[in-house]
Amino acid sequence: KSLDSELKNDLQLVDVSDVFNESESKLFKNKKIYGIKLYKLKGILKEIISDKKTFGEEISGRIKKLTGLPEMVNTDELLESEITKNEKQKLYSKIDADENDLIILGFGDKQNVKNAFNEVKHRIYIATKGIPKEVRKVGLDGTSIFLRPMPSSARMYPETDCIPLIIKKDFISDIEKNLPELPHVIEKRLVEKYKLNKELADQIFSSDHYNDFDKLVTNKNIDPILLASIFVNVLPSLLREGIPIKKLSEKHFISIFKALKDSKISKEAIPEILKETALDNSYINNILEREMINEDELRIFVSKIVNDNKSLIDSKGENAVKPIMGIVMKEMRGKYDGQIIFETVKETLEKHNNK
Repeated sequence: KSLDSELKNDLQLVDVSDVFNESESKLFKNKKIYGIKLYKLKGILKEIISDKKTFGEEISGRIKKLTGLPEMVNTDELLESEITKNEKQKLYSKIDADENDLIILGFGDKQNVKNAFNEVKHRIYIATKGIPKEVRKVGLDGTSIFLRPMPSSARMYPETDCIPLIIKKDFISDIEKNLPELPHVIEKRLVEKYKLNKELADQIFSSDHYNDFDKLVTNKNIDPILLASIFVNVLPSLLREGIPIKKLSEKHFISIFKALKDSKISKEAIPEILKETALDNSYINNILEREMINEDELRIFVSKIVNDNKSLIDSKGENAVKPIMGIVMKEMRGKYDGQIIFETVKETLEKHNNK
C-alpha cells in the first residue's frame, strides 16, 4: 500500500468498547470507544517537529480548534500502565492491526470521534506534501499553534457592489501630514519639552487623562510636572473615594493653576479644592475669590482658636495638636500651606502649655 492511498481511504471505525469491558484503567473503564488503524504509521505521532513539540501535540491542537476535541489516545503515546498486555492483543486483533500500525482510539459520540479521526488523517496527509498554509499563533517559547486554515484565493475578489475608488496622491499626502504622533515621539516630547521624568511621562501617556493634559499644558500658568502628577496620582485617588471627577473641567484646572501662581492657594490645597469642586461647582469660586492671609493674621486666628478651646487643650495636653489642627483647617484649608498651619498651631500650643 502507498501512504497516499492509505490516507485517502475512507475511515473504517471499529467499536472496540468490549476490549476494555473488564479494564481497571480509569482511562478505558465504562466508556464507548472507537478505533481506527493507520497502516504502517507506527511512531509518526512521536516525531519531534520542534524542540518542545511532537507531531501528536500539533495534531491535538488542530483538532481542538476544528472539531471540539473528544478524548483521544494513540498507541504511539499510550503508556504500558494504561493498557494490559492482554487488552493490547485483543485491540490489535479486533482492529486487524500489527505492531507496525498506528491505532488511534476516540471516546464518546461516534460522529464526533469520526470528525476528529478525519482531521488526524488529513493533517498527516498534508504533512506528506509539505508545510500547510494556515494561520498560526506564535508563543513566547518560540513554538506556534494552529488557529485556522488560510483562506483560499476564492475569497479574494473585488467588491461587486461598489464602484472602484480612485485615491489621489494629494489625498494620501494630506493623511500622512495629519497622522497622530507615534507613542515614542510623544513620550520623548513629554520628557524633553515638559521636563517630565521617564516614569511620569509613561504614566501620563498611558492614563485616561493624556488628552486633557495635552490641552492644558500649553497654558503658560500651568506647571507640567505638577499637572501630570495631579492626573496620575490625585485624580485616581479621588475616584477611589467615589468623587465624581468627570465634573472637573478644563476651566477648573486653569483657574486653580492661576490662583496657585498668584499665591492665592497653596500646592497642598489642590487635592481638597478638586474634591470639593467636583462635589459642588460653586466651591472653587469661593476659594479663588479669597486672598491668602499673611502670617500675622494666621497667628492671630490660631491664638483665638486656642483661647476658645482651653478646656480641650488642658485635658489633652500635648495631644491637643490634632483636634486643634482640625478646627483650624476647617477655616484655613486652601488659604495657606498646610505645613505652615501645622507649625503655627504647634508653636501656639507650646506657648499656651508653658504659661
